[in-house]
Amino acid sequence: MNETAKTTLFVAVAAAVLAALMLFTYVGRSLSPVLEPQEMIGKQLFPDFKPLDVTSLEIVKYNEETGTPSIFEVAQVNGIWSIPSHSNYPADAKDQLAEAASSVMGLKVLSVASDNPGDHELYGVLDPGSKSLKPGAVGVGTRVVMKGKKDKTLVALVIGKQVQGQDDLHYVRRVGQDPVYTAAVNPAKLSTNFDDWIEDDLLKLSTWDIRRIEIRDHSVDEANRALLQRGEMVLAYDDTGDPKWKMLEDKVFQQGKWAPMKIAEDEQLDTSKLDEMKNALDDLKIVDVRRKPAGLSDDLAA
Repeated sequence: MNETAKTTLFVAVAAAVLAALMLFTYVGRSLSPVLEPQEMIGKQLFPDFKPLDVTSLEIVKYNEETGTPSIFEVAQVNGIWSIPSHSNYPADAKDQLAEAASSVMGLKVLSVASDNPGDHELYGVLDPGSKSLKPGAVGVGTRVVMKGKKDKTLVALVIGKQVQGQDDLHYVRRVGQDPVYTAAVNPAKLSTNFDDWIEDDLLKLSTWDIRRIEIRDHSVDEANRALLQRGEMVLAYDDTGDPKWKMLEDKVFQQGKWAPMKIAEDEQLDTSKLDEMKNALDDLKIVDVRRKPAGLSDDLAA
């Protein structure tokens, strides 16, 4: 055998050995972390999960009426907890995120319901983010995904139906895996309500602190870009006085100028309505937000 043939044979043998080693390594790595469903009983679904590592939380629910998924996300944006689905509005996420994380922390498999993907609808663990879902789909669960730095997935879970007769147990499965387990999880802590994740007290005032209210009855003529002024009044409140409400100023805008108004002798302030208004200011809550249209801030300032 000449030297060229020997060299070719050596390279071929080396390549075969290397391929065998790579195949052995791949098989070993792919099989080692995988447990049979029955072997998961008593073990944690996400043993390495640490709530402090979470940098984003996504909750996906399915609207059976519209046949579309509803996605709610909370994430750290430039170091600040924000809500991307609501124009990165700042989130008051400390307590709410802790509750959400605690609902899946230490989540243990109590039993195996099925390892057949055909049973996913039965147990309500169909993935709401799946592109294969069709309008009218039933048996769709809630998908919860928590990620850490560098977009590393820490938790990816589908929560399904409540186990019959067990208020604190639900059917669950890992996203992308077939086995369905039972586990103690509280979906109520995984809220997708915007006002649960923010400081919703808009004015942060107490009814007892209100002593003076100024009302400006104005509107905006958008077509002509003009401010329409109608009336202005100033009211004072003193809970020790009699009456408690007094009109300090009342005027109306007529023919390009302000003119004073007076309460007639047979008229009086509707104190019950004024009390309702005072209480309503304290109760004013944020329910949703929208980013201002481009240029509106400059227009308002002008």
